[in-house]
Amino acid sequence: MKYWYAIALLVLAGCGKDLLDTDPINRGVLPLTPYVAIGGSETAGFADGALHFEAQQYSYPALIAQQLQLVGGNSFTQPLTADTGGFAFINGILLAKFDLGNKEDCLGETSVIPVRREVTNGTFASSFYASKGGPYGNMGIPFLKVADIDNVNLSASNRYYFRTGLDSISVAEAVLAQSPRLFTIWLGMEDLLAQAISQVPAPAAIQYYNYLLPLVDSLAQDTAAAGFVATLPDVTAFPFFNTIPYNALELDQPLADALNQAYVGQGISFQPGPNAFIIADANAPGGKRQIKATEKLLLTLPLDSVKCLFLGSLTPISAQYVLDEAELAEIRSQVLGYNVIIRELAEEKGLSVVDINALYAKLETGLQINGQEFNNELVSGGFFSLDGLNPSQRGAALIANEFIAVMNAEYRATIPTVSVVQLPGIRFP
Repeated sequence: MKYWYAIALLVLAGCGKDLLDTDPINRGVLPLTPYVAIGGSETAGFADGALHFEAQQYSYPALIAQQLQLVGGNSFTQPLTADTGGFAFINGILLAKFDLGNKEDCLGETSVIPVRREVTNGTFASSFYASKGGPYGNMGIPFLKVADIDNVNLSASNRYYFRTGLDSISVAEAVLAQSPRLFTIWLGMEDLLAQAISQVPAPAAIQYYNYLLPLVDSLAQDTAAAGFVATLPDVTAFPFFNTIPYNALELDQPLADALNQAYVGQGISFQPGPNAFIIADANAPGGKRQIKATEKLLLTLPLDSVKCLFLGSLTPISAQYVLDEAELAEIRSQVLGYNVIIRELAEEKGLSVVDINALYAKLETGLQINGQEFNNELVSGGFFSLDGLNPSQRGAALIANEFIAVMNAEYRATIPTVSVVQLPGIRFP
């Protein structure tokens, strides 16, 4: 694929005038259309806990397509929601998006935190129908796992796919029917997050390879097409797993004394100030222990129960809200294995690798863009949306720019990158 263009570049290099440099902004030898993006929630524009119009407008594929239009690309179609509140199905419950809002806790204290909007008729409408007809350039489907890409019955189990009207046709078939000349692939995030959030085992690396191979092989049959495949980040570094500190159990002296009395002889102790929470662990004495500093609590932990019902102190926090050391090691091993497969597939099929993993890694220490810092903090970090899992509009722009940088480098293009700070940021009440 990109090797075909290397030959073209050699021919052009022999010309007396460099034909590719006649314009300061140009596509080089990058084919522009049809452009199809394949992926999960991040690709679809799922953000703030829902698939909603504004985030879809600024999904990273839409932003890439916007920049491609500056050098001759065509319009880009997405299955847009009908209501700006969007929708989400979480554990079978229909929900709207998060906004920052004031919420009173069980102690009567008010804080500014992510709060879901009320479900409206528009929420229902968005969950059933897309406002734009296909075929869709954005084939990002929220919660799409790698095993789902060849599933012809996916619309029966995935409401996000159902609403596109693509009944009895798989994602792979819908993609290939468009004969894309430019495609991007970012798959595997949903598998990793399902393991981290719900303890659903992700496919082994070899299974991941076997699921991806048919799609990649079919796309690569067009040797004049340009394909870009993205690496996967360590999902355990996301704010969803790092916002609630392991030692956020604040105690005064009387409470510490009372808990020490309750746990006497169990090797658990408390002191005034911050303390590690008590978690359930079948392998620990009495089936409970204090969480380690290296372990993580999920953002879904019911904090009102912590504050007012002694969850995490007298009552241990259940495993569904905890990532212990063994679980963290397994997920990180999966990330490494998947990224090896991604690079191997790219090498085999002549695709370009976009190292999104490296971008996310920079967030650990902070990334400066035009004077704004992006990091892994919820709300203040700028990169993640209010769900702590998916990118914000500005985060999507940073991802789009990584793809554009590789397109420019591999295909001798000068496609402008997205102006990140001009996109909407987190809105405060």
